[in-house]
Amino acid sequence: MHALSSLDRIFRPRGVAVVGASARTGALATRFVSGLQRHGFPGAVVPVNPNYDEVAGLPCQPSIEQACAVAPVDLAVISVARDAVVPAVVECGAHGIAGAIVFSSGFAETGAEGRRAQERLGAAAREAGVRLIGPNSPGFVNVTEHVCVIASGLSFRPSFSPGRVGLVVQSGGIAGLLAERAQDAGAGLSTVVCTGNEVDVTAGEVLAWLAEDPATDVVGVFLEGVRQPARFLAALQALRDAGKPVVCLKAGATGAAARATAAHTGALASDDDVLDAVFARTGVVRVHAVDDLVDTTRTLAHLGTSGGGRVAVVTTSGGAGVIAAEAAERAGLCLPEPAAGTRQELAAVVPTFAAVGNPADMSGMFVEDPAIFRGSLGAFERAEGFDAVVLVLTVHPPDLAERLADRLLEHRSATGWAPVVLWVAGAMSEPARARLRENGVLVFDDPDRCMRALRARLVPAGRAAPAASGAVPAGGRDVPAASRTAAGDPARPGPDDPLELVRDLGIPTVACRRCATEADAVRAAAALGGKVAVKVDAPAIVHKSDVGGVVLGVEGPEAVARAHRQVVDAASAAGQAPRGSVVQPMVAPGVELIVGVRRDRDFGAVLVVGMGGTSAELVHDARTALLPLAAGEAAALLRALRGYPLLDGFRGAPRADLGAAVEAVEAVAAFGERAGDELEAFEVNPLVVHAEGWGVTAVDAVRITREAGP
Repeated sequence: MHALSSLDRIFRPRGVAVVGASARTGALATRFVSGLQRHGFPGAVVPVNPNYDEVAGLPCQPSIEQACAVAPVDLAVISVARDAVVPAVVECGAHGIAGAIVFSSGFAETGAEGRRAQERLGAAAREAGVRLIGPNSPGFVNVTEHVCVIASGLSFRPSFSPGRVGLVVQSGGIAGLLAERAQDAGAGLSTVVCTGNEVDVTAGEVLAWLAEDPATDVVGVFLEGVRQPARFLAALQALRDAGKPVVCLKAGATGAAARATAAHTGALASDDDVLDAVFARTGVVRVHAVDDLVDTTRTLAHLGTSGGGRVAVVTTSGGAGVIAAEAAERAGLCLPEPAAGTRQELAAVVPTFAAVGNPADMSGMFVEDPAIFRGSLGAFERAEGFDAVVLVLTVHPPDLAERLADRLLEHRSATGWAPVVLWVAGAMSEPARARLRENGVLVFDDPDRCMRALRARLVPAGRAAPAASGAVPAGGRDVPAASRTAAGDPARPGPDDPLELVRDLGIPTVACRRCATEADAVRAAAALGGKVAVKVDAPAIVHKSDVGGVVLGVEGPEAVARAHRQVVDAASAAGQAPRGSVVQPMVAPGVELIVGVRRDRDFGAVLVVGMGGTSAELVHDARTALLPLAAGEAAALLRALRGYPLLDGFRGAPRADLGAAVEAVEAVAAFGERAGDELEAFEVNPLVVHAEGWGVTAVDAVRITREAGP
């Protein structure tokens, strides 16, 4: 059976069997029965428990077999002791039940024994042909289909407001919290699913189902971890292709682990940075608080994604308008001045002492005079150049607050349009705010939350994943010969030197000469001419400067010999066995970048681009992208760096050779695509970007491969 069709039978079941239902007061399993009854499930509800004849006024069947004999059952809710779960799943499969929610706990969340029990459960479900949500899942609510099979307190809600927002959550407690907060904030829901331990059905599968669900337009996700990464990424792309924006709150982001820490790229691109790259590729809006997840999903459900960041602030209080305007600027929104025609419309209806800029202070007469109210809102409704209009209201007595709500609803009824309402007041105005929310007006009570939610419409919709590409040639410009290595040059690095690979990618590299003795180093420096860098030749030392294995700007035979001894002794003191030194010419000045790829355990090879040099990790100015790159993405990554002005001619400095830098980034990315799973990390650091027209030079490189294992 196709995965989506089996999920259809789970989320839109004809009948539900509640296995382990109990007539005992307070039994959690009974919540599934009462929730289905309370919220009007139109299909059959069949309690299953051999110890009872009746549960919640319904006949109780002694077995799953008997339940299927009295009604068509597509979904079973299993709430029994852990050791009884597998037999129940096997029986479900024997009688054609498509899926089950395993509410029972005691599985992977409890330790090694629980993980083994969960593995047995997954194997049994696959053998039986039964799709599982859970274990350790409280269930789901399909508001559109009146299916409430959730054991959390959410099931006690008297009713649900249907709408276009779907929620996918990996935590039972957070599922109830998000759904409750969303409903109270005026967001109508289509489906709320808690996936639990995900022994079978993952968050990615549910997201793929929502991409095809006609009742869902916007999706909110609370993510603890990614299982089946390829399926998760494909689901996000399917939602993007369907025009359904996704808003995600990721738990544990601040503790995300860095990988491949022997390379700088491991510290510069944590798991969390990779997830950001996934979201950038698929147009997911990332938020960092529960309130922002609720606010952003409901805003996108109300306003859609076809908009930008131009906001008009209309207020009755100059101070409140300034606060709202500052919140908009903090959120990255802009407040353009109204066009001349809009200003003329406003001037014709507002008092002469009103301010008709942005923010626009309509004065207290806006509240008192219905003509000013209608005329002001009408002018902003018709105004061009704004993507959203925010009406800022403050404290009003209850009767006046109710009249304001009446006028807003009347205006919406007459015109089909209402502004976003930012009502910064306390409990006295809450009844009026609640009435607006209940009638579908987008209402906020905090300026920053309001503007952050509106900012979501600025997030790009994502890019289609590009087809895999081959290597992109890089370099090829005329540069000082002393700083480059060419094919056939006796100064080329040896075959086990990562710089050889860099050169083969078409990226110009600094000349290198390996030197076993002081005399070799002196001869190499003389051949290269000018000042040189002397570095230890010890493949086991990834970051040579960390152990004192690099001496820069060395000139003259005695200084070169001394530098050779210094770096060799430093490596020996660090417990390594150096082969000698490497002598390189000092590279012409430029902006230092780090460009590398690393293998992420979930999403494969990812590209990291950042400001480079020995301080790369200290500065931590880097961007991460999935591979393969899309057209123009390498340049966009460079522009996104905080240090980009250094490449663009900061304070009169010459512009760097951005074209050559982009080519080098694309060459490293292309290598990362085809390198295979044995590559752990590969980076060029520093990649010196010279002045425009003079190309780039790779000064050092690191390649780390995985050790072969069973």
